[in-house]
Amino acid sequence: MKKYIANLNTNVEDKHILEQASDLHAEFESIHPFADGNGRIGRLLLSILTMKNGYCPVIVHPIRRAEYITAMQKSNKGDLNTLRAFVISVIYEEMKSLKKLVESLTR
Repeated sequence: MKKYIANLNTNVEDKHILEQASDLHAEFESIHPFADGNGRIGRLLLSILTMKNGYCPVIVHPIRRAEYITAMQKSNKGDLNTLRAFVISVIYEEMKSLKKLVESLTR
């Protein structure tokens, strides 16, 4: 857990912040520090990291839950790219929704 906290406070120059946030989420979930609530806390930390850096929170809607679980399972086996792509796609979809909302309000 100490290593996770150190990584949380370190900005890796050669990785995009969304890659870093995804990787830290996978690391937190692999540590599984609590008896209950690890997924919720992990997703909250992920959203805090994305919002701190100017992005939308990462909200895993029920329709994409299976995709999220698959991405997490793959990250447990060393494939971080699937989780990274999932996180980025969730943020992208949310940003598209926000853009549509802004456009509808400014007509």
